[in-house]
Amino acid sequence: MVFMSSQTTRARPPFPPRRGPQGTGDDPYTLTAFKEEQPKRRVRLEGQAPQIYDGDWFKTMDFLTEFKRFMLMNSGATIAGDPIHRSAYFLSLLRGPHVDGWKMRQYEWLDRVDNDPRDLPFGMSAWQVLEREFHKVFEDYAHKEKALDDLERLKMKDRRIDEYITMFQQLVH
Repeated sequence: MVFMSSQTTRARPPFPPRRGPQGTGDDPYTLTAFKEEQPKRRVRLEGQAPQIYDGDWFKTMDFLTEFKRFMLMNSGATIAGDPIHRSAYFLSLLRGPHVDGWKMRQYEWLDRVDNDPRDLPFGMSAWQVLEREFHKVFEDYAHKEKALDDLERLKMKDRRIDEYITMFQQLVH
């Protein structure tokens, strides 16, 4: 007569999944057997893109403001999150004989930075450098004098005080 213990008749449970250091943050030991890789989903830009900029100095600040608004609206988009992609998209909105030469030099610089980020000034992203250079080249340096002239000629019309105050604040700013 052969006696079997209860342990020999039961099926053995499978081994638990292997655990190993992942180095991904709070819990360095995570389950790797059941971890599924999620493909990176590209988020597209939404809304109306800024108008094409042709190099007109009077429209520089309006264009830059519209571009920043558009990027803030799309802060979760793939292009908005990467300074190189954001800069390339910005340059794609510049067209015309007044901007073509500068745009080509910036594309060449952006390509160099993409290959070797050491070309960037310390603590600055590619977008920050491109924005600074755009200001240097296309900013209307006479806008303060023009605003002062407009401020001197500003008058309230037809007792519309709200319009007068709004225009005054805009010119002072």
